[in-house]
This record gives sequence, C-alpha cells and structure tokens, in this order.
Amino acid sequence: MSVPTTGFHPYLFVFVYRLAQPAPPEPMELGEVDGAQLVLLPGPFQLERCVPMHHYGSGSALMTMGVERVSFPQGAFLLIQHSLDPTSLDDEQVQASIRNSEVVALLDLEFGGLVVEKLFEGAVNRPGHVVFAPEGPVLLTARPSVTTEHLKSALSTGVAALGSLSTQDRQRLRLMSRWYRRARETLNQVDQFLFLYVAIEVFPASGTSDVPRAVRDFLAQHVFRDVDPSNVKERLMLGRITGLRANIVHDGTSSIAANEQKEFSEKLERLEAVTRECMGLLAGRSYSGSLDKWVRP
Repeated sequence: MSVPTTGFHPYLFVFVYRLAQPAPPEPMELGEVDGAQLVLLPGPFQLERCVPMHHYGSGSALMTMGVERVSFPQGAFLLIQHSLDPTSLDDEQVQASIRNSEVVALLDLEFGGLVVEKLFEGAVNRPGHVVFAPEGPVLLTARPSVTTEHLKSALSTGVAALGSLSTQDRQRLRLMSRWYRRARETLNQVDQFLFLYVAIEVFPASGTSDVPRAVRDFLAQHVFRDVDPSNVKERLMLGRITGLRANIVHDGTSSIAANEQKEFSEKLERLEAVTRECMGLLAGRSYSGSLDKWVRP
C-alpha cells in the first residue's frame, strides 16, 4: 500500500529507552534539551512508522510503503523526540542521534543503571502526517530467484569448507562476519564505514596497525599476483580509506557533507567489496572478481 509523504512539514524522530524504575502513573514531561523533548512514559503504548515493503519476482523487485505499529509493554520508558526539517541539507538524523547520545550519557553518569536499553530509533507518524525517512539509502536488489535445493546445497558446501579452517581462522571469520553483518544491517553510512573497517582489522590485518599494507599484501598474494602491490593499494583507495577512518574516529566526523558524498561513496563501495572478498577467501571461497573493475580497469 502507498502512503503520502510529509511535504515540507517537520517530522518527528524518536528514541525510546527502557528504564529500571517503576512506571509513572501518566506521561510526565522532563523538559527540552537542544530542541529535543524528553518525556517519561508508562507502558503499554504504541508508535506508528512507515516501513518499506519489498516484493520480489525472479529477476525483478518492487518497493511500496506500509505502516507498522511498534508496541511497548508495561514499564517505565524515556521518550526523546526531535522535530526535524526534511528540507535541511544537513544530516539532521545523525545530529539528532549525537545529541541524543549526549543526553543519555548524562543520565548514565548521574544515575548509573537507570537507562537499561534502547528499544526504538526512527521517524514516526503523527496524526495527519506520515513520513518515510530512513537513516540512509534503502537498497532494492533485483536478482534471479534461488531454489530451496540450491540454498541447501550452498549451505552444505559452505559449512563443510568452514570445518576445514583452523580454530584461529574460524574465530576470525566469525568476528569478521559479525561486523560485516552489522554494516549491512545499518542504514547509517558512517556506521557502515566503521563496521566494515573493523571487519578488515580483524582480517586480514589480524593485529597489525598498518591495515592498508596488510590488505594490499593479502590481495596481492591471493588475487592480484600479476599487479604491482602499490597499484592494488592505490586503485582500491586503501590509504585514503584509512585516512577517512582516522577523520571519523579522531576528528569527530559524524556525518558526510553533501559536497563530499561522491568521494565518500567511492570509498565505501570499495571498502565493502574488499571486506566481502577477504571474508570469502578466509572462508575458503574463490575470488568473485568484484575488485577487477578498479584494479584492472
């Protein structure tokens, strides 16, 4: 089913945390911090949000919008609500998340253990206005359908290959795959970048601080034996990827400016492909060829 967009109306971006204390008898406003409204809420209650609905055929894909109601049980909850401008060129959701983390950190420092866990983060509908505002690009992939028999066969072959790994390599693969999946499951592009970088720190960097060199040497040895290693590093932007990681972590870069988005996307695309190929090689799979378009243009 399709839903209308918000137009130019501000939309609500909400965080919900479960608290370790008795529920209040009714909603209680706690005040406003940097434009965010804080409310102490008793459960149960519901929020409504728009979600993508993916429809797949063999080699085709279609996305429509649907509405989901998110239910919260009995208990005490902290709701932090931001009103965001959909026309802003700034990454307002990222900034809201940062402001939000700061407020919750203050509560942690003052009342250790009060904030138990984050249960919800996202844009929500309000009466008369519905909104679909994901953190980042929503991917829709049209690909050939996979039969049940093919799935079973691929899993059987893959698991058998994992059984031949050393204990150390199996542990590396499990940790690497955890960070890779976290990157795939978040829409926040800065988080995607950091999660993917952690994955290649696990392997093939495996403890060395010179991540570009470790990745370059691994790919030069296992994939690009006929290419000068310095060209592998340069064409895959391994040094510049590490530089961007340093900017994010050490300089506090929290979002990507519009005029930097193209270059950032180029780095992110390479990093995702590098991570996937390194993970596949560690798992005993053959190189798929996804890096050739850059290394062998």
